[in-house]
Amino acid sequence: MGFFKEARNAFVTAWHEEFDGKDVKKEFRDAFIEGWENGWSGGSGIYENGREVSNAEMERRRRAHDEQEAAYMREQVETRRALADAGANVEAIDAARVLAGARDIADGLCRARIGEAAKPCEPLIDWRPLTKTGKLPKCVTRATAVWDRPNGDSVIVHMGYTADARPYTADVHIWTAGERYSYKIRTVDGELAVAGEGPA
Repeated sequence: MGFFKEARNAFVTAWHEEFDGKDVKKEFRDAFIEGWENGWSGGSGIYENGREVSNAEMERRRRAHDEQEAAYMREQVETRRALADAGANVEAIDAARVLAGARDIADGLCRARIGEAAKPCEPLIDWRPLTKTGKLPKCVTRATAVWDRPNGDSVIVHMGYTADARPYTADVHIWTAGERYSYKIRTVDGELAVAGEGPA
């Protein structure tokens, strides 16, 4: 049972104990309890299965999301430190390097022609844990770079990095007028190359 429901039930019980049998208009009491049970916290304007989700429920979900995000960030700090201690060049993998590498791949191998009008989003860098035996994984981090064009088109690049901070794999998705064209980039003879391409 959630905190809000427990508080509601406790309030209703206390109300009955305090006012039942006393000189209080039944209509007022019942209306007050009904209003509380139906959530005077207000509606969120968001509907699920035909019913509006209350503000209290949305707040609960927001708190749960914030807690999960905080836990993930703490885990990422610990994972990055462990990778560094094991010899990975984590300092060389940052937002600027991810954007530069992703753009080189998208424009150089995939004919994305990102251009100056496209605005980059903050890259996502997801550090991967050590293996069960405590060794460096082949992919120490997965990074994602996104450019959005004013007309709604976009270029999305997912990359995998080795411990020496080199991208060794990438998946590039180019959205144009609602259609997606994708490229699979892999390392061939020590160099990145297109291993597959086609519409989604």
